[in-house]
Amino acid sequence: MIATITAVFFHLVGLVGILFFNRDFFVNTTSLNLLLMLGLLFYTQERVNISFIIFFIVCFITGMLVEYIGTSTGYLFGDYAYGTVLGISVKNVPLIIGVNWFIVMYCCGNAMHILLNRLINRIDETTEKPRQSLQTIALVTDAATLAVVFDWLMEPVAVNLGYWKWGGTGEIPLFNYASWFMVSMVLLYPVQETRFREGKQIRCKFVIDTGNVFFAFKNFSMNAILFAGIVLGTFFLMEAITWLTHRFVMHGFLWYLHEDHHQPRPGFFEKNDAFFLIFAIPSWLCIMLGLQNGVYWVAAIGFGIAMYGLAYFLVHDVIIHQRFKWFTRSNNTYVRTIRWAHKMHHKHMGKEHGESFGMLFVARKYWQKVKEDKKRNNQ
Repeated sequence: MIATITAVFFHLVGLVGILFFNRDFFVNTTSLNLLLMLGLLFYTQERVNISFIIFFIVCFITGMLVEYIGTSTGYLFGDYAYGTVLGISVKNVPLIIGVNWFIVMYCCGNAMHILLNRLINRIDETTEKPRQSLQTIALVTDAATLAVVFDWLMEPVAVNLGYWKWGGTGEIPLFNYASWFMVSMVLLYPVQETRFREGKQIRCKFVIDTGNVFFAFKNFSMNAILFAGIVLGTFFLMEAITWLTHRFVMHGFLWYLHEDHHQPRPGFFEKNDAFFLIFAIPSWLCIMLGLQNGVYWVAAIGFGIAMYGLAYFLVHDVIIHQRFKWFTRSNNTYVRTIRWAHKMHHKHMGKEHGESFGMLFVARKYWQKVKEDKKRNNQ
């Protein structure tokens, strides 16, 4: 569980940093993030034996070799070249790419192994289970397909972040994915034969933990997708509730609590902070009572409110008002837009004649203002 929390935390920090703050800084720490993931894989391995080490070395060397062939000749993946943000390179191929090949093969192989094992174990005892050779083919093929899907999702993001770039028109050739599939199968087949067949499969605990969490949803009285849908639906509904509360409650009969937010007084805390508690109470009650009584759609509402509360805190108190000096500079268009919209809201010192009462979503005119300013500054 520690590995799971650590992996999720660092990925979320990186995602938020790239999207809203110092993009260059977080992009340049990609290699460190991959090294951390490598460390977590070794940490969660129950027994780091010779087979595991050989698998790592084979993946690393094979990954570096095929990437060298690809960048030098264009035969394997197409006409592409790596940038400088991924750190130290050998023959124009960053060393961290070899590590990435191992991580992708390791996680895809384990994820599919877990999934297929669960499916096979659910087969009725009276039904003949698939032959081991068929299981091997299914695992290798499915895991290689998962690796290709990962590459397909990663390509546009990696190009945008400057990890590598494609030559010519920048179009990614189809045989790039075909090569990914073939190389992945070559790497996954031996490890299936030498490890999984003996029942001593390579274990990646944060993949296993994630799988266990997914299957735990089956104990709910509702489908996991429906649960997630209610959480997300509540999250977006909270923006409308926030607008109405801000407009008619904070700037209405509870102006007494909200006033010091528009007319700041000395000190860190404001009476306006009471609204955090006001919104936290229904979230806490929904989560607690929903889980205790098995009414999971109520718990989902509570989690949705909590997620919005966290987003509100990060946007309103950290990004806009800088009450916590965590991120002080950002040229991101979205961040500048919500800051400008909130500034327009705060130009009105009283509770009357306000504007821009929303938080995460603001009117088009504020977007246009910021885009025009950025365009003018770039000229």
